[in-house]
Amino acid sequence: LPLLQYRVTSNLKMPFIVSAIVNELGGTRVDYRVQVSSQYPPEITGTKVVLHIPTPPNTAQQVVRVKMGKVRYDATNNCFNWSIKRFPGGQTFD
Repeated sequence: LPLLQYRVTSNLKMPFIVSAIVNELGGTRVDYRVQVSSQYPPEITGTKVVLHIPTPPNTAQQVVRVKMGKVRYDATNNCFNWSIKRFPGGQTFD
């Protein structure tokens, strides 16, 4: 499973910064706070951006809130798939 795939024509620079805070809330609950920021200019828009956020294999129930895009839980691969259809440059989503 690739971490990141993208194509550029010049000035190679990482297009995104992803930060995550994971807090254990007792023995059976975990709180994830994930933030992704685009590092390209506002006149550029990323399309079909997908973040794969791993979870423990015994994850049973999820409550998800995002301000942009959609999140689906993939029980087969034990991860959240956060997809953002259009990601403008200079933006941050959580």
